[in-house]
Amino acid sequence: MTTIQLTLNVEDGIAEKLKAYTQRQHTDLNKLVEHLLGEVADEQQKLELAQAQRSTKTLKDYPEWLQKLVLSKEPTPDFDHKKEYGKHLEEKYGL
Repeated sequence: MTTIQLTLNVEDGIAEKLKAYTQRQHTDLNKLVEHLLGEVADEQQKLELAQAQRSTKTLKDYPEWLQKLVLSKEPTPDFDHKKEYGKHLEEKYGL
């Protein structure tokens, strides 16, 4: 696997704490940063996958009782909600 070199700017106090931590863990700072960045990337990938799975649900993925509540299986592309609401207000209030 190829690697790239990164330059990080870290406050002195944090750098000293990291050095002590890596010595206690018998590792080095490069491996620690690589591990943490890998975890962040994996977590982001899991979140994106979960979001994609949620957004691909179809009506059949829901319980039957909920499916019966849906009036339209497909959205009507030319439906004007504002116009229909305006008609409703005209009928109700005689505007």
